[in-house]
Amino acid sequence: MNKTTTALATLSVLLVTAGCGGSTSRQATENSPSGNQSSSNTAATIEPASSGRMNPRYEDAETPEAQQGRQLMTDAKLLEALAQQVNDTLNLPHDVAVLGKQCGEPNDYWDPNTNEITLCYEDIQQSEHRFAASGNPDPVVAATDATTSGFYHELGHATLAIYQLAFTGREEDVADQLSAFMLLAPGADGKPYPNGVRMATNTAQDWKLSAKEAGDANDLPFWDGHSMDITRMYNWECWIYGSDPTANANMVASGDLPEDRAGNCEEEFQNMSKAWQQMLGPHLKKPS
Repeated sequence: MNKTTTALATLSVLLVTAGCGGSTSRQATENSPSGNQSSSNTAATIEPASSGRMNPRYEDAETPEAQQGRQLMTDAKLLEALAQQVNDTLNLPHDVAVLGKQCGEPNDYWDPNTNEITLCYEDIQQSEHRFAASGNPDPVVAATDATTSGFYHELGHATLAIYQLAFTGREEDVADQLSAFMLLAPGADGKPYPNGVRMATNTAQDWKLSAKEAGDANDLPFWDGHSMDITRMYNWECWIYGSDPTANANMVASGDLPEDRAGNCEEEFQNMSKAWQQMLGPHLKKPS
């Protein structure tokens, strides 16, 4: 669970050497209000002072679904681990909270008005139920992996707003890319985090299972700012493959990832990794 530390530590080395739910409801209810991201970070070349911290908080749960989700999070000490990783690697200009909360629906979101990332108890509970129903041998681990990925997605929204990072494309896709980058980019030792591919694979699987629940294609929210669940599944599979085409060649051989997409995945992953390296680099803590 220290992938954030190793991935972001790599960014520091590079800088020195170089000079939101489920099925259609998942993407439709995934709230991610964003702040003003129009400012450029080109002038941010000096590491800013760190005056803020990420603070974890578990709120009470009343419904059975929320109580189950809260138990999954607290048993894994999930929020504490995620907050510590952020505090070890990012210079935050002010305090930011990551909280587990009963939301009344499966959802995760970043709120710039309160500076909070919310991971809803119902979301991890729904993922655990979905994995269990599909026959996954360890649905708790799989659901925790998917929730970890969801946190990094919301961290993508948060960093874009907090640091006023310039970006192009849809913000939801950019946030997905940060999540994949954090899980799959090489660490300081040049190797990926041992569980990163597993976490990314479980994320892709969660989107696949979610897509199966979507029902009639005519009912899908094509107007939504998020990509379709099935599209997000293929994106994640592409990034997993692109992060190491040799180690993950079975994804193409098995037919899970179409060859037409696979051919561009390595370049796609490298490009998005380079973009996040440049955007986050000025805001990293120096390795001790």
